Amino acid sequence: MADIGVGIDVTTGRATWTITAIDLNTGAEPVDPNFGLLPPDVTNNVGEGYVTYTIQPVGGLASGTVITNQAVITFENNAPINTPIATNTLDTLPPSSHVAPLPSVLTTTSIPLYWSGSDDAKGSGVESFGIYVSDNGGPYSLWFNTAVITNSLLVTNATYVGQPGHTYGFYSLATDYAGNMERAHLTADATVLISANSAPQVAPVPDQVVNVGSSLSLVDNILNPGQPGSKLGVILVGAPAGVAAGVSGTNIFINWQPSYFQAGTTNILQLIITNNGTPPLLTTQTFLVSVPDYVQVGIGNMAAHPGQPVCLPMNLFTSTRLTNVEFVVNVPATGLTNWSVQLLSPKLCSGTVKTLSATQLQVNLSTCPGQTLQASDQNIADICLNVESNLHSELVSIPISLVQASRSDSSHVSDVAASNGSLIIVGDKPYLEIQSNGPNGVTLSLYGLLNVTNTLQATPTIGATNSWKPIWQGLITNLVTPINLPVTNNVQLFRAVAP
Repeated sequence: MADIGVGIDVTTGRATWTITAIDLNTGAEPVDPNFGLLPPDVTNNVGEGYVTYTIQPVGGLASGTVITNQAVITFENNAPINTPIATNTLDTLPPSSHVAPLPSVLTTTSIPLYWSGSDDAKGSGVESFGIYVSDNGGPYSLWFNTAVITNSLLVTNATYVGQPGHTYGFYSLATDYAGNMERAHLTADATVLISANSAPQVAPVPDQVVNVGSSLSLVDNILNPGQPGSKLGVILVGAPAGVAAGVSGTNIFINWQPSYFQAGTTNILQLIITNNGTPPLLTTQTFLVSVPDYVQVGIGNMAAHPGQPVCLPMNLFTSTRLTNVEFVVNVPATGLTNWSVQLLSPKLCSGTVKTLSATQLQVNLSTCPGQTLQASDQNIADICLNVESNLHSELVSIPISLVQASRSDSSHVSDVAASNGSLIIVGDKPYLEIQSNGPNGVTLSLYGLLNVTNTLQATPTIGATNSWKPIWQGLITNLVTPINLPVTNNVQLFRAVAP
């Protein structure tokens, strides 16, 4: 039995407990020390005791105010025992927190969220976070509460799974160890739209082969254009000259007609297919286009008077190194004789003309031993002939065919072409050619009769009596005479006459 007295001095803030053991038989304090309130404190703290109390802080104290207390214990008539000083710090302010910013748009439904917070410098520290979410501007609701996690770790990230086409807003509320919670945020800390757009998907395009002069025309289907209503586009990256690409509906159109300067190349065609959804997205399509080697043999145009020799230039383009070129020349049965080859390229050692028939000649060119020939539309040889003296004025076409070209390894170039030549014979009459100079007028090339006056006439129409009017006259001393005429608004027909 114990007699307990409790008192408090409101002036000094001192509380006092007086605890007196009572002998139930005598009603007085026991004489035997073994019958007191506590046994002797000899082991395992069996002779210790304590009292508890709760106090209310004085109103208006600042957060961080330190409250101290100390107890003084007096046993019987023994000297007082002072306990260690205990302190309590007031935490009256809530912590603060925020969700880290997010990109304005995501193309995945998983939203990675990160948050952080802090308490005031003298506060008790952040104990937990509550993460709130709003869907498409609706009310905020608690989505994630770290207080329910019991592993003593303060969680600061998680992944929210949303839906395409929805906009989500997030904010966090922190609670400290004193139980203070920050106020709800007026606006979202982070906002994100989960896009309904997706990158365009296109069917793969296999590698292509196209010859010089042929056309590459491809149609590639866009399997998934992305967000409904988005506009599609296509961009060429590093494509060779002349390639064109465009979009019509959900089809990509690719067109290219390679020139002979692009022969013997392998080209990377990279297409970037775009849509203008939210956000704009793209995909790439890459394939190869090979242009095989190409050889073109051509004979030029010349003019001659009857009874004179003439040489026609032979031009060659080849994208690869050659050792032999052969072709057939189609000629008139009479009037042009003594065909031969005059070599101009130092890499050529042989040039022959073989008669196949009255109207066909075979021309063969071969390089010197150990040499190869690669020319870019160059005059490598002349084909020479005699024009018989009894011929009248005319334009003689000299077509070539059956072109063959061989490399040093004896392989043949499969893509070959020929460019035909012509010979203007100026015999008994002048010959006239016309060429437009666009806005600068026209140029007439007069192949006139030598050493006589040749007259150039013009008329707006044929059939009217005496409609031909002379517009130029001159004594011809050269095989060809250019005549430049200004632009007129009237249709003009021209002819050349000589005595």
